[in-house]
Amino acid sequence: MNDYEKLTYTPKETAQVLGLSLTTVFRLIKNKEIPVIRVGRKVLIPKDKLKEWIDKVTQ
Repeated sequence: MNDYEKLTYTPKETAQVLGLSLTTVFRLIKNKEIPVIRVGRKVLIPKDKLKEWIDKVTQ
């Protein structure tokens, strides 16, 4: 792994990756459907957990 490879996405990056609106991503976060890490007020979505979530919901 590259030392500078990101391990998390912001909600905006997650929306871009998934092809969803930012509003939809925040709704999924609010409903605890997408796993997140909260650092203060910052919300981060771990890449590995996002992939697991995608795999789970697409089965």
